[in-house]
Amino acid sequence: MVTKTKIRILSIILMAAVFSLIVFLIYPLFKDIKKSSSDILEQKQKLLLLESRAGDLENFKNRYLEIEPDVKKTETLFVRADLPVDFIRFLEKTAKDSKIAAKIFLSPGRSVEGKSWQVFPFQVAIGGSFPNFLGFLEKLQSSQYLIDVQDISVSSGSASISFLVLAK
Repeated sequence: MVTKTKIRILSIILMAAVFSLIVFLIYPLFKDIKKSSSDILEQKQKLLLLESRAGDLENFKNRYLEIEPDVKKTETLFVRADLPVDFIRFLEKTAKDSKIAAKIFLSPGRSVEGKSWQVFPFQVAIGGSFPNFLGFLEKLQSSQYLIDVQDISVSSGSASISFLVLAK
């Protein structure tokens, strides 16, 4: 009888040891393996995403090199907001080339709501013949600058143009 009791006690102790071994060693080990494998999968996904972004960036760099001249041309469409002197020189030269006398008036620039550019209101008082005035107006509208003519008034021997110029 003592032997059966000893065998039962030993069996219970052995089962408890095996159960403890499973609960305290094997289960945490499998749990760590599962966590590590999910971390590895997550890192692989991040790596694939980064490789994709790197490829997109390389494509963008190549595309930018192709369109860079057009971007630089676009920059010339805007008057410099801090110093619109080049545009004023353009107006003076165009007036001279059109054989008219011009007085240029500039109002302070104002921002366009929700946009990264400003507009500068200009007014030009012109003295000269009507055909020369039309030539000036045509050169103004076909210039490289983004101009929005707001008002034109013409009387005998003089005219006035009010317009907005986009600036950045």
